[in-house]
Amino acid sequence: MSNEEYIWNFLKKSGLNNYGIAGLMGNIKAESGLRPDNLQNSYEKSLNMTDAEYVSAVDSGRYTKEQFIHDSAGFGLVQWTFWTLKRDLYEYVKEKKNKSIADLDTQLEFLTYQLKNNYKAIWKVLETATSVRQASDEVLLKFERPRDQSESVQIKRASYGQEFYDKFAKEVDKKMYERQKVVDLVKSWDGKKESDGSYKSIIDIYNSVGPFPRSTKMQYGWAWCACTWSALAKKLGYTEIMPVEISCREIIKVAQSMGIWVENDSYVPKPGDAILYDWEDNGVGDNTGNPDHIGTVIEVYGSYMVIEEGNYSDSVKRRTVSLNGKFIRGFITPKYTNNTVSAPKQESGLDIETVAREVIAGKWGTGLVRKANLEKAGYKYDAIQKKVNEILNGSVVKTQNLIQDQNQPVAKKVVSTCTAKCKDTSLKGIYITTADLYLRNDAGTDMKALVVVPKGTEVKMYGYYNMSNGVKWYYVQTIIDGVEYIGFQSSAYLKKK
Repeated sequence: MSNEEYIWNFLKKSGLNNYGIAGLMGNIKAESGLRPDNLQNSYEKSLNMTDAEYVSAVDSGRYTKEQFIHDSAGFGLVQWTFWTLKRDLYEYVKEKKNKSIADLDTQLEFLTYQLKNNYKAIWKVLETATSVRQASDEVLLKFERPRDQSESVQIKRASYGQEFYDKFAKEVDKKMYERQKVVDLVKSWDGKKESDGSYKSIIDIYNSVGPFPRSTKMQYGWAWCACTWSALAKKLGYTEIMPVEISCREIIKVAQSMGIWVENDSYVPKPGDAILYDWEDNGVGDNTGNPDHIGTVIEVYGSYMVIEEGNYSDSVKRRTVSLNGKFIRGFITPKYTNNTVSAPKQESGLDIETVAREVIAGKWGTGLVRKANLEKAGYKYDAIQKKVNEILNGSVVKTQNLIQDQNQPVAKKVVSTCTAKCKDTSLKGIYITTADLYLRNDAGTDMKALVVVPKGTEVKMYGYYNMSNGVKWYYVQTIIDGVEYIGFQSSAYLKKK
Protein backbone atom coordinates (compact mmCIF):
# COMPACT_ATOMS: atom_id res chain seq x y z
CA MET A 1 0.00 0.00 0.00
CA SER A 2 1.36 3.41 -0.97
CA ASN A 3 1.90 6.17 1.58
CA GLU A 4 -0.88 8.24 0.04
CA GLU A 5 -3.45 5.44 0.34
CA TYR A 6 -2.27 4.62 3.86
CA ILE A 7 -2.53 8.25 4.96
CA TRP A 8 -5.97 8.62 3.35
CA ASN A 9 -7.26 5.54 5.22
CA PHE A 10 -5.76 6.71 8.52
CA LEU A 11 -7.30 10.17 8.28
CA LYS A 12 -10.63 8.72 7.20
CA LYS A 13 -10.77 6.65 10.39
CA SER A 14 -9.89 9.72 12.45
CA GLY A 15 -13.25 11.26 11.55
CA LEU A 16 -12.40 13.79 8.81
CA ASN A 17 -14.66 14.00 5.79
CA ASN A 18 -13.30 13.48 2.28
CA TYR A 19 -12.80 17.18 1.55
CA GLY A 20 -10.96 17.65 4.84
CA ILE A 21 -8.67 14.69 4.20
CA ALA A 22 -7.89 15.85 0.67
CA GLY A 23 -7.14 19.41 1.78
CA LEU A 24 -4.83 18.25 4.55
CA MET A 25 -3.05 15.73 2.31
CA GLY A 26 -2.49 18.35 -0.39
CA ASN A 27 -0.58 20.42 2.17
CA ILE A 28 1.34 17.38 3.42
CA LYS A 29 2.38 16.64 -0.16
CA ALA A 30 3.59 20.21 -0.61
CA GLU A 31 5.56 20.07 2.64
CA SER A 32 7.13 16.61 2.54
CA GLY A 33 5.93 14.66 -0.47
CA LEU A 34 3.98 12.49 2.03
CA ARG A 35 7.28 11.16 3.42
CA PRO A 36 7.65 10.93 7.22
CA ASP A 37 11.46 10.77 6.91
CA ASN A 38 11.75 14.02 4.94
CA LEU A 39 14.41 16.44 6.20
CA GLN A 40 14.06 20.00 4.90
CA ASN A 41 16.13 20.10 1.71
CA SER A 42 18.20 23.16 2.63
CA TYR A 43 19.30 21.44 5.87
CA GLU A 44 20.51 18.30 4.12
CA LYS A 45 23.41 20.43 2.91
CA SER A 46 24.04 22.45 6.08
CA LEU A 47 23.86 19.36 8.33
CA ASN A 48 25.67 17.22 5.75
CA MET A 49 23.12 14.40 6.16
CA THR A 50 20.63 12.71 3.89
CA ASP A 51 17.09 11.99 5.06
CA ALA A 52 18.03 8.43 5.99
CA GLU A 53 21.22 9.51 7.79
CA TYR A 54 19.33 12.11 9.81
CA VAL A 55 16.69 9.57 10.90
CA SER A 56 19.36 7.02 11.79
CA ALA A 57 21.30 9.56 13.85
CA VAL A 58 18.21 10.67 15.79
CA ASP A 59 17.01 7.10 16.38
CA SER A 60 20.42 5.93 17.60
CA GLY A 61 20.94 8.93 19.89
CA ARG A 62 24.06 10.11 18.04
CA TYR A 63 22.02 13.19 17.21
CA THR A 64 20.67 14.14 20.63
CA LYS A 65 17.20 15.25 21.58
CA GLU A 66 18.47 18.77 22.18
CA GLN A 67 20.14 18.89 18.77
CA PHE A 68 16.95 17.66 17.10
CA ILE A 69 14.77 20.18 18.91
CA HIS A 70 16.95 23.23 18.29
CA ASP A 71 18.44 22.67 14.80
CA SER A 72 15.59 24.68 13.15
CA ALA A 73 15.30 22.03 10.43
CA GLY A 74 11.83 21.18 9.16
CA PHE A 75 11.18 17.46 9.50
CA GLY A 76 8.49 14.88 8.87
CA LEU A 77 5.11 14.85 7.17
CA VAL A 78 4.24 18.49 7.85
CA GLN A 79 7.83 19.69 8.31
CA TRP A 80 7.63 20.41 12.03
CA THR A 81 10.15 23.22 12.59
CA PHE A 82 9.55 25.35 15.69
CA TRP A 83 11.42 23.98 18.68
CA THR A 84 8.35 23.35 20.89
CA LEU A 85 6.68 21.36 18.11
CA LYS A 86 9.80 19.29 17.48
CA ARG A 87 10.12 18.71 21.20
CA ASP A 88 6.53 17.48 21.40
CA LEU A 89 7.06 15.30 18.31
CA TYR A 90 10.22 13.75 19.77
CA GLU A 91 8.65 13.08 23.15
CA TYR A 92 5.55 11.50 21.61
CA VAL A 93 7.27 9.37 18.97
CA LYS A 94 10.53 8.42 20.68
CA GLU A 95 9.80 8.56 24.40
CA LYS A 96 6.09 7.73 24.68
CA LYS A 97 5.72 5.31 21.76
CA ASN A 98 9.34 4.14 21.47
CA LYS A 99 9.18 4.28 17.66
CA SER A 100 11.49 5.55 14.96
CA ILE A 101 11.27 9.32 14.58
CA ALA A 102 10.15 8.60 10.98
CA ASP A 103 7.42 6.08 11.83
CA LEU A 104 4.43 6.91 9.63
CA ASP A 105 1.71 5.65 11.98
CA THR A 106 3.06 7.51 14.96
CA GLN A 107 3.60 10.77 13.09
CA LEU A 108 -0.01 10.57 11.89
CA GLU A 109 -1.17 9.94 15.45
CA PHE A 110 0.79 12.95 16.65
CA LEU A 111 -0.52 15.14 13.82
CA THR A 112 -4.17 14.27 14.46
CA TYR A 113 -3.71 14.64 18.22
CA GLN A 114 -2.11 18.03 17.68
CA LEU A 115 -4.94 19.22 15.42
CA LYS A 116 -7.74 17.86 17.63
CA ASN A 117 -6.38 19.36 20.83
CA ASN A 118 -4.39 22.46 19.89
CA TYR A 119 -6.10 23.53 16.66
CA LYS A 120 -9.70 22.62 17.37
CA ALA A 121 -11.18 25.20 15.00
CA ILE A 122 -9.11 23.83 12.12
CA TRP A 123 -10.09 20.27 12.98
CA LYS A 124 -13.77 21.26 12.96
CA VAL A 125 -13.40 22.69 9.46
CA LEU A 126 -11.71 19.50 8.27
CA GLU A 127 -14.61 17.46 9.68
CA THR A 128 -17.26 19.57 7.94
CA ALA A 129 -15.55 21.09 4.87
CA THR A 130 -17.69 21.42 1.74
CA SER A 131 -14.80 21.75 -0.72
CA VAL A 132 -11.15 20.77 -1.08
CA ARG A 133 -10.16 24.43 -1.44
CA GLN A 134 -11.85 25.38 1.84
CA ALA A 135 -10.02 22.63 3.74
CA SER A 136 -6.71 23.27 1.99
CA ASP A 137 -6.73 27.00 2.72
CA GLU A 138 -7.61 26.33 6.37
CA VAL A 139 -4.51 24.15 6.78
CA LEU A 140 -2.25 26.39 4.71
CA LEU A 141 -3.15 29.71 6.31
CA LYS A 142 -3.78 28.68 9.92
CA PHE A 143 -1.61 25.61 10.50
CA GLU A 144 1.32 25.39 8.07
CA ARG A 145 1.65 29.17 7.57
CA PRO A 146 4.63 29.19 5.18
CA ARG A 147 6.25 32.47 4.15
CA ASP A 148 4.58 32.37 0.76
CA GLN A 149 0.81 32.23 1.25
CA SER A 150 -0.03 33.80 -2.09
CA GLU A 151 -3.03 32.95 -4.23
CA SER A 152 -0.83 30.88 -6.53
CA VAL A 153 0.37 28.78 -3.57
CA GLN A 154 -3.20 28.35 -2.36
CA ILE A 155 -4.26 27.17 -5.81
CA LYS A 156 -1.30 24.81 -6.08
CA ARG A 157 -1.90 23.13 -2.74
CA ALA A 158 -5.63 22.83 -3.36
CA SER A 159 -4.85 21.19 -6.72
CA TYR A 160 -2.77 18.56 -4.92
CA GLY A 161 -5.69 17.95 -2.61
CA GLN A 162 -8.10 17.68 -5.53
CA GLU A 163 -5.92 14.94 -7.02
CA PHE A 164 -6.29 12.92 -3.84
CA TYR A 165 -10.02 13.59 -3.72
CA ASP A 166 -10.47 12.46 -7.32
CA LYS A 167 -8.39 9.35 -6.70
CA PHE A 168 -9.84 8.17 -3.40
CA ALA A 169 -13.15 9.87 -2.58
CA LYS A 170 -14.72 9.34 -5.99
CA GLU A 171 -13.56 5.73 -6.09
CA VAL A 172 -15.15 5.21 -2.68
CA ASP A 173 -18.41 6.76 -3.88
CA LYS A 174 -18.54 4.33 -6.82
CA LYS A 175 -17.43 1.22 -4.95
CA MET A 176 -19.96 -1.50 -4.20
CA TYR A 177 -20.20 -2.74 -0.65
CA GLU A 178 -22.23 -5.96 -0.52
CA ARG A 179 -23.79 -7.60 2.55
CA GLN A 180 -23.61 -10.94 0.80
CA LYS A 181 -19.80 -10.86 0.61
CA VAL A 182 -19.50 -10.24 4.35
CA VAL A 183 -21.92 -13.08 5.11
CA ASP A 184 -20.21 -15.49 2.71
CA LEU A 185 -16.72 -14.72 4.00
CA VAL A 186 -17.49 -15.11 7.70
CA LYS A 187 -19.42 -18.35 7.01
CA SER A 188 -16.37 -19.68 5.16
CA TRP A 189 -14.38 -19.29 8.40
CA ASP A 190 -16.79 -21.49 10.38
CA GLY A 191 -14.83 -24.16 12.26
CA LYS A 192 -11.50 -22.31 12.44
CA LYS A 193 -10.24 -22.84 15.97
CA GLU A 194 -7.42 -22.40 18.41
CA SER A 195 -6.79 -26.11 19.03
CA ASP A 196 -5.38 -26.71 15.53
CA GLY A 197 -4.08 -23.16 14.97
CA SER A 198 -6.39 -22.51 12.01
CA TYR A 199 -7.76 -19.36 13.69
CA LYS A 200 -4.37 -17.71 13.18
CA SER A 201 -5.18 -17.11 9.51
CA ILE A 202 -7.84 -14.59 10.61
CA ILE A 203 -5.37 -12.71 12.78
CA ASP A 204 -2.81 -12.80 9.95
CA ILE A 205 -5.34 -11.12 7.65
CA TYR A 206 -5.87 -8.37 10.20
CA ASN A 207 -2.13 -7.84 10.73
CA SER A 208 -1.35 -7.77 7.00
CA VAL A 209 -3.24 -4.53 6.32
CA GLY A 210 -2.66 -1.23 8.12
CA PRO A 211 -3.19 1.27 9.57
CA PHE A 212 -3.67 -0.24 13.03
CA PRO A 213 -5.90 1.46 15.60
CA ARG A 214 -3.85 2.73 18.52
CA SER A 215 -0.74 1.50 16.61
CA THR A 216 -1.39 -2.01 17.89
CA LYS A 217 -1.15 -5.23 15.91
CA MET A 218 -3.06 -8.30 17.04
CA GLN A 219 -1.30 -11.01 19.06
CA TYR A 220 -2.26 -14.69 18.81
CA GLY A 221 -2.90 -15.05 22.53
CA TRP A 222 -5.45 -12.23 22.75
CA ALA A 223 -9.26 -12.53 22.57
CA TRP A 224 -10.03 -12.41 18.86
CA CYS A 225 -13.78 -11.81 18.40
CA ALA A 226 -13.40 -8.13 17.38
CA CYS A 227 -10.37 -9.04 15.28
CA THR A 228 -12.59 -11.46 13.31
CA TRP A 229 -15.05 -8.70 12.38
CA SER A 230 -12.17 -6.34 11.54
CA ALA A 231 -10.43 -8.99 9.43
CA LEU A 232 -13.61 -9.23 7.34
CA ALA A 233 -13.42 -5.50 6.67
CA LYS A 234 -9.75 -5.63 5.75
CA LYS A 235 -10.00 -8.75 3.59
CA LEU A 236 -12.88 -7.30 1.56
CA GLY A 237 -11.54 -3.74 1.47
CA TYR A 238 -14.63 -2.52 3.34
CA THR A 239 -12.86 -0.42 5.97
CA GLU A 240 -14.62 2.70 4.66
CA ILE A 241 -17.96 1.39 5.96
CA MET A 242 -16.98 -1.13 8.68
CA PRO A 243 -15.24 -0.03 11.90
CA VAL A 244 -11.91 -1.72 12.55
CA GLU A 245 -10.66 -2.45 16.07
CA ILE A 246 -9.49 -5.37 18.23
CA SER A 247 -11.37 -4.18 21.32
CA CYS A 248 -15.17 -4.45 21.68
CA ARG A 249 -15.28 -1.26 23.71
CA GLU A 250 -13.21 0.67 21.18
CA ILE A 251 -15.10 -0.69 18.16
CA ILE A 252 -18.31 0.82 19.54
CA LYS A 253 -16.58 4.20 19.74
CA VAL A 254 -15.46 3.92 16.11
CA ALA A 255 -18.95 2.85 15.00
CA GLN A 256 -20.44 5.81 16.85
CA SER A 257 -18.05 8.19 15.11
CA MET A 258 -19.11 6.68 11.75
CA GLY A 259 -22.80 7.09 12.59
CA ILE A 260 -23.53 3.35 12.37
CA TRP A 261 -24.09 2.36 16.01
CA VAL A 262 -27.63 1.32 17.03
CA GLU A 263 -28.85 0.70 20.60
CA ASN A 264 -32.59 0.70 19.83
CA ASP A 265 -34.09 -2.41 21.47
CA SER A 266 -36.66 -2.79 18.69
CA TYR A 267 -34.05 -2.83 15.90
CA VAL A 268 -34.22 -5.93 13.71
CA PRO A 269 -30.73 -6.52 12.30
CA LYS A 270 -29.87 -7.56 8.78
CA PRO A 271 -27.31 -10.12 7.65
CA GLY A 272 -23.97 -8.35 7.51
CA ASP A 273 -24.61 -6.27 10.65
CA ALA A 274 -22.53 -6.87 13.77
CA ILE A 275 -24.01 -7.63 17.18
CA LEU A 276 -22.26 -6.87 20.47
CA TYR A 277 -23.07 -8.57 23.77
CA ASP A 278 -22.79 -7.71 27.43
CA TRP A 279 -22.88 -10.94 29.45
CA GLU A 280 -23.62 -9.02 32.67
CA ASP A 281 -26.88 -7.55 31.34
CA ASN A 282 -29.63 -7.89 33.96
CA GLY A 283 -32.40 -7.44 31.40
CA VAL A 284 -33.74 -4.26 33.03
CA GLY A 285 -33.82 -1.07 30.97
CA ASP A 286 -31.37 -0.13 28.22
CA ASN A 287 -28.18 -2.16 28.30
CA THR A 288 -25.25 0.29 28.41
CA GLY A 289 -22.72 -1.98 30.10
CA ASN A 290 -19.23 -2.98 29.05
CA PRO A 291 -19.32 -4.99 25.79
CA ASP A 292 -17.80 -8.47 26.09
CA HIS A 293 -18.18 -10.08 22.68
CA ILE A 294 -19.03 -9.42 19.02
CA GLY A 295 -20.31 -11.50 16.11
CA THR A 296 -21.65 -11.12 12.58
CA VAL A 297 -25.33 -11.59 11.84
CA ILE A 298 -25.71 -14.12 8.99
CA GLU A 299 -29.41 -15.04 9.08
CA VAL A 300 -32.56 -13.33 10.43
CA TYR A 301 -35.97 -14.97 10.82
CA GLY A 302 -39.25 -14.07 12.49
CA SER A 303 -38.07 -14.34 16.09
CA TYR A 304 -34.44 -15.43 15.86
CA MET A 305 -31.16 -14.46 14.31
CA VAL A 306 -28.12 -16.60 13.63
CA ILE A 307 -24.72 -15.14 14.49
CA GLU A 308 -21.27 -16.28 13.29
CA GLU A 309 -18.74 -15.44 16.00
CA GLY A 310 -14.99 -15.55 16.27
CA ASN A 311 -13.59 -16.73 19.61
CA TYR A 312 -16.87 -18.48 20.55
CA SER A 313 -15.56 -21.36 22.70
CA ASP A 314 -12.13 -20.74 21.10
CA SER A 315 -13.46 -21.21 17.56
CA VAL A 316 -15.53 -19.62 14.80
CA LYS A 317 -18.98 -20.89 15.62
CA ARG A 318 -22.67 -20.08 15.20
CA ARG A 319 -25.08 -18.95 17.89
CA THR A 320 -28.88 -18.61 17.63
CA VAL A 321 -30.23 -15.59 19.51
CA SER A 322 -33.76 -14.34 20.11
CA LEU A 323 -34.52 -10.95 18.62
CA ASN A 324 -34.75 -8.32 21.35
CA GLY A 325 -33.15 -10.80 23.74
CA LYS A 326 -31.17 -10.28 26.89
CA PHE A 327 -27.39 -9.59 26.71
CA ILE A 328 -27.63 -7.59 23.45
CA ARG A 329 -25.50 -4.45 23.83
CA GLY A 330 -26.22 -3.05 20.38
CA PHE A 331 -25.57 -3.34 16.66
CA ILE A 332 -23.12 -2.03 14.06
CA THR A 333 -24.99 -1.22 10.85
CA PRO A 334 -22.54 -0.56 7.97
CA LYS A 335 -23.84 1.49 5.05
CA TYR A 336 -23.75 -1.17 2.37
CA THR A 337 -24.52 -0.13 -1.21
CA ASN A 338 -25.99 -3.56 -2.03
CA ASN A 339 -28.26 -4.97 0.66
CA THR A 340 -29.29 -8.14 -1.18
CA VAL A 341 -28.61 -11.37 0.70
CA SER A 342 -29.61 -14.76 -0.67
CA ALA A 343 -31.89 -16.92 1.45
CA PRO A 344 -29.93 -19.67 3.24
CA LYS A 345 -30.14 -23.01 1.48
CA GLN A 346 -32.24 -25.78 2.97
CA GLU A 347 -29.79 -28.66 2.90
CA SER A 348 -30.42 -32.40 2.85
CA GLY A 349 -28.45 -34.98 4.82
CA LEU A 350 -27.99 -33.03 8.06
CA ASP A 351 -28.38 -34.63 11.47
CA ILE A 352 -31.80 -34.35 13.15
CA GLU A 353 -30.71 -31.94 15.90
CA THR A 354 -29.13 -29.51 13.42
CA VAL A 355 -32.29 -29.47 11.30
CA ALA A 356 -34.47 -29.11 14.41
CA ARG A 357 -32.52 -26.04 15.49
CA GLU A 358 -32.84 -24.61 11.97
CA VAL A 359 -36.60 -25.21 12.21
CA ILE A 360 -36.70 -23.35 15.52
CA ALA A 361 -34.80 -20.44 14.00
CA GLY A 362 -37.28 -20.29 11.11
CA LYS A 363 -35.12 -21.50 8.22
CA TRP A 364 -37.70 -24.06 7.04
CA GLY A 365 -40.79 -21.84 7.25
CA THR A 366 -43.92 -22.42 9.32
CA GLY A 367 -46.95 -24.70 9.32
CA LEU A 368 -47.65 -26.70 6.17
CA VAL A 369 -44.86 -24.91 4.29
CA ARG A 370 -42.34 -26.16 6.87
CA LYS A 371 -43.70 -29.72 6.57
CA ALA A 372 -43.49 -29.64 2.77
CA ASN A 373 -39.95 -28.24 2.76
CA LEU A 374 -38.66 -30.82 5.24
CA GLU A 375 -40.22 -33.75 3.38
CA LYS A 376 -38.93 -32.44 0.03
CA ALA A 377 -35.40 -32.44 1.50
CA GLY A 378 -35.85 -36.06 2.60
CA TYR A 379 -36.50 -35.57 6.31
CA LYS A 380 -39.20 -37.32 8.34
CA TYR A 381 -41.40 -34.51 9.57
CA ASP A 382 -42.61 -36.26 12.73
CA ALA A 383 -39.06 -37.08 13.81
CA ILE A 384 -37.91 -33.48 13.27
CA GLN A 385 -40.92 -32.06 15.10
CA LYS A 386 -40.34 -34.46 17.99
CA LYS A 387 -36.77 -33.18 18.32
CA VAL A 388 -38.01 -29.56 18.07
CA ASN A 389 -40.42 -30.14 20.93
CA GLU A 390 -37.68 -31.86 22.92
CA ILE A 391 -35.34 -28.87 22.49
CA LEU A 392 -38.01 -26.29 23.28
CA ASN A 393 -39.94 -28.11 25.97
CA GLY A 394 -37.81 -31.05 27.11
CA SER A 395 -36.15 -29.24 29.99
CA VAL A 396 -39.28 -27.37 31.06
CA VAL A 397 -40.10 -27.29 34.78
CA LYS A 398 -43.20 -29.27 35.74
CA THR A 399 -44.96 -29.36 39.08
CA GLN A 400 -46.92 -32.03 40.91
CA ASN A 401 -48.78 -29.34 42.86
CA LEU A 402 -51.82 -28.39 40.81
CA ILE A 403 -52.82 -25.61 43.20
CA GLN A 404 -50.30 -22.77 43.49
CA ASP A 405 -50.74 -20.12 46.19
CA GLN A 406 -49.54 -16.81 44.75
CA ASN A 407 -48.71 -15.60 48.26
CA GLN A 408 -46.20 -18.40 48.90
CA PRO A 409 -42.61 -17.38 49.77
CA VAL A 410 -40.31 -16.82 46.77
CA ALA A 411 -36.80 -18.28 46.89
CA LYS A 412 -35.79 -17.76 43.25
CA LYS A 413 -36.69 -15.70 40.19
CA VAL A 414 -36.61 -16.77 36.52
CA VAL A 415 -37.14 -14.05 33.90
CA SER A 416 -37.37 -14.48 30.12
CA THR A 417 -34.46 -13.03 28.18
CA CYS A 418 -36.90 -11.35 25.77
CA THR A 419 -38.98 -8.33 26.72
CA ALA A 420 -42.42 -7.10 25.67
CA LYS A 421 -42.67 -4.56 22.84
CA CYS A 422 -46.40 -3.70 22.96
CA LYS A 423 -48.51 -2.02 25.64
CA ASP A 424 -52.24 -1.81 26.32
CA THR A 425 -53.15 -0.85 29.90
CA SER A 426 -56.75 -2.01 29.39
CA LEU A 427 -55.45 -5.59 29.40
CA LYS A 428 -53.87 -5.20 32.82
CA GLY A 429 -55.17 -7.53 35.53
CA ILE A 430 -55.26 -11.02 37.05
CA TYR A 431 -55.85 -13.94 34.66
CA ILE A 432 -56.56 -17.65 35.16
CA THR A 433 -55.00 -20.33 32.95
CA THR A 434 -57.72 -22.38 31.21
CA ALA A 435 -55.36 -25.30 30.51
CA ASP A 436 -51.94 -26.55 31.57
CA LEU A 437 -50.03 -23.80 29.84
CA TYR A 438 -46.40 -23.23 28.91
CA LEU A 439 -44.81 -19.96 29.98
CA ARG A 440 -42.25 -19.18 27.28
CA ASN A 441 -39.21 -17.02 26.65
CA ASP A 442 -41.06 -14.97 24.00
CA ALA A 443 -44.28 -14.99 22.00
CA GLY A 444 -44.89 -18.14 19.96
CA THR A 445 -44.89 -21.91 20.28
CA ASP A 446 -41.42 -21.99 18.73
CA MET A 447 -39.97 -20.24 21.78
CA LYS A 448 -38.19 -21.92 24.67
CA ALA A 449 -40.55 -23.05 27.46
CA LEU A 450 -39.58 -22.09 31.01
CA VAL A 451 -42.31 -23.75 33.08
CA VAL A 452 -45.71 -25.47 32.77
CA VAL A 453 -48.33 -23.48 34.66
CA PRO A 454 -51.15 -25.73 35.88
CA LYS A 455 -54.73 -25.13 34.77
CA GLY A 456 -56.53 -22.74 37.11
CA THR A 457 -53.39 -20.86 38.24
CA GLU A 458 -53.45 -17.09 38.67
CA VAL A 459 -51.03 -15.00 36.61
CA LYS A 460 -50.53 -11.23 36.78
CA MET A 461 -50.54 -9.24 33.55
CA TYR A 462 -49.34 -5.61 33.69
CA GLY A 463 -50.45 -4.45 30.23
CA TYR A 464 -47.48 -5.62 28.15
CA TYR A 465 -47.43 -8.22 25.37
CA ASN A 466 -45.88 -9.43 22.11
CA MET A 467 -47.56 -10.72 18.95
CA SER A 468 -47.11 -14.08 17.20
CA ASN A 469 -49.20 -15.24 14.22
CA GLY A 470 -51.92 -12.72 15.04
CA VAL A 471 -52.21 -13.81 18.69
CA LYS A 472 -51.34 -11.65 21.70
CA TRP A 473 -48.90 -13.32 24.07
CA TYR A 474 -49.19 -11.65 27.45
CA TYR A 475 -46.10 -10.84 29.49
CA VAL A 476 -47.09 -12.32 32.86
CA GLN A 477 -45.80 -13.14 36.31
CA THR A 478 -46.67 -16.16 38.43
CA ILE A 479 -45.23 -18.22 41.30
CA ILE A 480 -44.75 -21.98 40.96
CA ASP A 481 -43.27 -24.01 43.84
CA GLY A 482 -41.56 -21.01 45.39
CA VAL A 483 -40.07 -19.77 42.11
CA GLU A 484 -41.27 -16.53 40.52
CA TYR A 485 -41.51 -16.83 36.72
CA ILE A 486 -41.88 -13.93 34.30
CA GLY A 487 -42.46 -14.66 30.63
CA PHE A 488 -45.03 -15.02 27.87
CA GLN A 489 -48.30 -16.98 27.64
CA SER A 490 -50.86 -17.18 24.85
CA SER A 491 -53.87 -15.01 25.60
CA ALA A 492 -56.03 -17.70 23.95
CA TYR A 493 -55.67 -19.78 27.12
CA LEU A 494 -56.00 -17.00 29.70
CA LYS A 495 -59.27 -15.77 31.19
CA LYS A 496 -59.47 -12.47 33.04
CA LYS A 497 -60.54 -12.88 36.66
